[in-house]
Amino acid sequence: FADRPVAGTAPPMPAGGDPHRVVAAVADALEADAELVRTDPDGTPVVERRTR
Repeated sequence: FADRPVAGTAPPMPAGGDPHRVVAAVADALEADAELVRTDPDGTPVVERRTR
C-alpha cells in the first residue's frame, strides 16, 4: 500500500529532492491522459482517475 499514491496525498519526492521532476512527471501523466490532478482548497494535490 505504501508504494502506491493515495488520493489526497502529496506526490512523493524523487530521490534527488528536485520538485521540478515531480512537476514534470505530473505534466507527463496529464499529457498521456492518464490521471487528472487537482488541488483541494487547502492546497493539497489530489490525483484522480479519468473516466471515459
